[in-house]
Amino acid sequence: MRTHVYAFPRGHLIEDAPIPPQIFYSQDGVTAAVVSDLIGYFEKVPGESRHYSIDVSLRSGVHDLWKRSTDRTDTSSSPVFVVIEEYAGVAPTSLSEGQCYLIDEWRDGQAMLEGGREGEKALLAFPTLGDPWPEVEAGRHTLNVVLAAVKVEQNATGHLRELYSCSCFVSDKEEAVYPLTLSMSAMAQVTTPLTRGDLEKKGRALEAMLEGMMSDSDPVAMELFDALIIDKNQDDGYLRLSYLRLWQAMEDARRHVGQSGLLNERTIIAGKRTPVELKKYRNEIAHWHTGRIDQSFLADLQYTAMELLRRKYGG
Repeated sequence: MRTHVYAFPRGHLIEDAPIPPQIFYSQDGVTAAVVSDLIGYFEKVPGESRHYSIDVSLRSGVHDLWKRSTDRTDTSSSPVFVVIEEYAGVAPTSLSEGQCYLIDEWRDGQAMLEGGREGEKALLAFPTLGDPWPEVEAGRHTLNVVLAAVKVEQNATGHLRELYSCSCFVSDKEEAVYPLTLSMSAMAQVTTPLTRGDLEKKGRALEAMLEGMMSDSDPVAMELFDALIIDKNQDDGYLRLSYLRLWQAMEDARRHVGQSGLLNERTIIAGKRTPVELKKYRNEIAHWHTGRIDQSFLADLQYTAMELLRRKYGG
């Protein structure tokens, strides 16, 4: 089980009344929703989250994130989140002696795992050389398509901020089995106001867009979706490669997205630069004719790619 919570880019809620979660994708063990009431989503909606119900770390992390997100002086608006839950089936795996331990969640005045409670115990598992370990498919492509749809709908460049994530295996007794690491990070964001109607409209648009994106099995489309997802890494070499990859993906998919003349297009599609200008900068990067990458070009390249996807898949 994996759960990810992202900041919904470029949006914040300006209504006080609770708004139902906008579930815009639910298929093949993956559920994605735009959420304003984070605690309510996990605890109140029909079919309470299975992961949340057994994972003390997820419950603790969600509550901490919600407290940080709502504990501020400006109460005129509230944050919006994208929650993605993944349930991946694995073959039953019996861990050998020395791989799995029953530990105290709380010992000597401190938590032994995130959210650990005094008097409670948890299962902790370690991968060891030569011993069995559950084989889990990465499932990254589906996650990338969902995130790409969110970027396109919100016209958001750069990386999508993952505010919290955690995962666990599940025992045959429906107990959480914790792997070695859990992580959490939070960052601030600049947003625009959303009403209840706006949020519901976003959910419908994302659902419609993902229906088309998920059903498109053309390799050039799948590469474009993946290339649009950029990590928060600010290393110049990484950003250069991100630019080159996204440009190539856009070039390869130009006929697929209805823009066969993309390479010679001198009209701005989105952002502040034409495809011809973006291609020229791609060549400068590829041949090291420029110093550190100008990230405004990378932003305009993303705007252009997102507009092409928006035209093809709606939203």
